[in-house]
Amino acid sequence: MEAFSAKFRNFQYLIIASNMKLIKLNIPRTLSLLVLFFLTTVSSFAAEDLVPSLSISISGEKIANGSCVNGPRDFSKIKFQIVDQNGKGLSYFQIIQGNVLPFKSDRSMRGTISEAGTLDAAGIELLKNAEGERMTVFVKVLDKSDNSTIGLTFQFFVNVTPNIILGNITQGKKNVEMEILASMESLYIEFTENPKLISFKVVSGSVVVDGIKLKGKVLENGALDDNAIKILSQAAGKQVTILVSYSEPSGVERRTALVFTVAA
Repeated sequence: MEAFSAKFRNFQYLIIASNMKLIKLNIPRTLSLLVLFFLTTVSSFAAEDLVPSLSISISGEKIANGSCVNGPRDFSKIKFQIVDQNGKGLSYFQIIQGNVLPFKSDRSMRGTISEAGTLDAAGIELLKNAEGERMTVFVKVLDKSDNSTIGLTFQFFVNVTPNIILGNITQGKKNVEMEILASMESLYIEFTENPKLISFKVVSGSVVVDGIKLKGKVLENGALDDNAIKILSQAAGKQVTILVSYSEPSGVERRTALVFTVAA
């Protein structure tokens, strides 16, 4: 809303641009200025609060932009909605067209998003059969207040589960050689089927060796602290459990583990 003063004497004229009405206010100049300041401030706050974004949920569970959707899901219950930055629906922003596209598969295979925010059968089938795939969502949105249109994008990953990479030690491996283990000073998280598809960040973690009270830590950059290196050097014939917290591109944190046995 935009307002300005047309005249200052014993009264004021204010023109409100949103509805172009001329309002005569028989009020002193100082009070008129306060009213003008209030209207401008409220208008500014309102504009800041009405930044539209695309929200996606599956069976009522909100999916963060850049997050991984793993495990069985009922994609027939996926929902697309335009919301403000607080997650509240904006009824005067309307999806007029949209698509869900795979990154690596045949891009002619795509889903279509309806004005009601639902996904067609082709899109549901695409998501249901996706393995290790990045999906990009494009929507065209109508702003009913001025009939302008904007484009919004969103990305998420389907069945992308990362592994802890500690040299060539794999999950459940037995008889890991001490010489190999002794050289390990750091680890990282990776989607081994397609490392370039997505990047993960190590947040923290722990290293435990059966029968040893001392516990080690995994630091934020994936480095093993001195205690972790020390107990791994004493792990001959024992089971090692490494727990790691990591973050997805969305910022969502998850946990994973690597368990193996060291040769005696």
